[in-house]
Amino acid sequence: MSQDLNILRSISTDNFQDLVQSGNQDDFVAAVRLAGSRILVGLHVEEDHFEIIQEEIEKDSSYQDIKNSWEDLSPEERTAKWKEQLERIVQTAYSSRPYCLRCGECCSRVSPSLHFEDLGLFDTGILQYRDVYTLRKGEPVLNNIKGSLDTLSQELIKIKEDPESRQCNFYQEEEKSCRIYDQRPLQCRTQECWNPQALEQLWNRDKLTRQHFLKDDAEFMGLVDIHEQRCSAEKLDRAIKKYWETGKTTDLDPVVDMISQDVVIRNFFTDKLGRSEEELDFLLGRPLAKTVESYNLKVEQDENGTYHLIQEE
Repeated sequence: MSQDLNILRSISTDNFQDLVQSGNQDDFVAAVRLAGSRILVGLHVEEDHFEIIQEEIEKDSSYQDIKNSWEDLSPEERTAKWKEQLERIVQTAYSSRPYCLRCGECCSRVSPSLHFEDLGLFDTGILQYRDVYTLRKGEPVLNNIKGSLDTLSQELIKIKEDPESRQCNFYQEEEKSCRIYDQRPLQCRTQECWNPQALEQLWNRDKLTRQHFLKDDAEFMGLVDIHEQRCSAEKLDRAIKKYWETGKTTDLDPVVDMISQDVVIRNFFTDKLGRSEEELDFLLGRPLAKTVESYNLKVEQDENGTYHLIQEE
């Protein structure tokens, strides 16, 4: 997910409602300069470069066309043109700083997803199962572009993150450095915040799944498949959304059953197969009791060991 769109979300039309919707050309010019300054600050561009970059923005033919027609546009057209202008500002701002400032922005907000080229990191011991976790197809995840909760259309393997900040576990904040920088994953090597297109293109390429790691161990992969059948993230998603539609608490019974089976299978992996707790987030994905929190549901267990789901406010 590209950082430029995160910046655009923070400079939405609502932030500039009065200037954008006044229909006055001078207000449009003021809004562009204000948005430009905020975007440049967000990209850590040195302040003494601001005026030069603002001049580049205002020389752009697209800016001139919008400016000259601004007072003739309808409110809906002004909103659309404003979003278009914001994207042009971000493009110009990125091109002003084609190098890494080691600000840590990309490492402190999210960890990388792994691609086929990253398999060698496991062969050499740079990464181990305990360092990564699986996001399964159908799981709810935050869409950094839309700012909404989406369901995954494909399985992802990711480096583990700090549960609160989402900072990559290999990022060292004080030194603003990476503990595996010389052997960092492909996404980290590709990411250039001044060139978001490179990361967008990488996102469309095939990514690593558990199948890539476990394909030669049919028996073990079979156990993972059993867990997937009984505790599918897609089934979980459908059941919870059905509950949202009907409001019937009985529609949560299948969810409680899946959570119970998830716990049993996880205990089997640790007690009978000798796998560590740290590895389970990779082998089986996140515990369903944790996953349901994304739906504002909380799991509680009574004195008899029975699980219950509580709707959080």
